[in-house]
Amino acid sequence: MAHLKKRKMPNNGHVWYVEFQYEGRRVRKSLKTCSKTIAQRALNKYRVLEDEGNLGLIINQKKPISLGEFLNALSSPIMIRIFFDLLLSVMASLLYRRFAQDLPRFENKLAPDLFRRFVDMPGRVRFDGQNFEVRFRKRAHTSILLGVKKLQEPIAVPWLEGRTLKIIFTAKTFSLTAKILA
Repeated sequence: MAHLKKRKMPNNGHVWYVEFQYEGRRVRKSLKTCSKTIAQRALNKYRVLEDEGNLGLIINQKKPISLGEFLNALSSPIMIRIFFDLLLSVMASLLYRRFAQDLPRFENKLAPDLFRRFVDMPGRVRFDGQNFEVRFRKRAHTSILLGVKKLQEPIAVPWLEGRTLKIIFTAKTFSLTAKILA
């Protein structure tokens, strides 16, 4: 038969839990409350389940679940954010791997190194109403990017209604002081 027990907590408080026997083993389930009346109501529900023979429904039984069941079980916005963050991290890692395959001598470099040398650089974006133009200042590793044939041709971007993106490397600096001194 299920019965209530009180457990002391480190913060001088307590929490109620229910203890019962299921398939010959002792099971304890925290009720996550310090209120005895709420714990008593929960105990009554446990006793009803026990009388009906349905205690197995509330015991965490290890069974494999499908990805769809896992995604449906996510009801907390925090869990969704964590899952989405993980998904974006995996996608970014794959994109860096794919980017590195086109760069000679950098095929085995890690994402932070690729980011520092090739992605994290200042630039300007211009849009003339039809096409995009991205201008980057030349840096030490620009010659490697100039060797990538895919970056030398305009790139059609499907989600921008087929508009093209052209990447241009220039010796000009983009800082305000450089414009004043010129």
